[in-house]
Amino acid sequence: MIETQRLILTELEDADTGFVFSLYTDPTFIKGVGDKGIKNTEDANRYLHENLIGHYRAHGFGLWKVTLKSNQQAQGICGLVQRQSLLYPDVGFGFLKSAQRQGFGTESATAVLDYAQHQLGLSQVLGITSEENQGSQKLLEKIGLRRQPNVVMPEYGKESVVMFALKNDTVVLKS
Repeated sequence: MIETQRLILTELEDADTGFVFSLYTDPTFIKGVGDKGIKNTEDANRYLHENLIGHYRAHGFGLWKVTLKSNQQAQGICGLVQRQSLLYPDVGFGFLKSAQRQGFGTESATAVLDYAQHQLGLSQVLGITSEENQGSQKLLEKIGLRRQPNVVMPEYGKESVVMFALKNDTVVLKS
């Protein structure tokens, strides 16, 4: 668990299927993060177990549920993702439309970066986003990541992604 002034970040669990469905079908989430093919609660439950909970088991970290302390309502997700083609984990995040533009992304991503460095001992952390996603680019810069040259990641096809890194001049793609 990670705690900030306003937020609590915890692992997602079985009971979060409804939240995962709401978040991953939110049009603003899909625009920023991408369509994960979730069309119903069965899809959401499968994605929750295979991709989110499965990531905790495989890597010891993942995307955590971001809950507002004041009302105990889930607002989004934020955490570390170890992508197949990257040498280092990246900070990932996404929030319900109703939770955007309130500083929850910056607050939770700052806490995740601190956790990555001080609890996990990571010296390099990345961030990736699309060229069009100016909001995510600003957030990644705000938490201290620096823009790097764009890269093409095999899991995203031929389209390049905008790369950010805590440290400059580091090879980030696996050979």
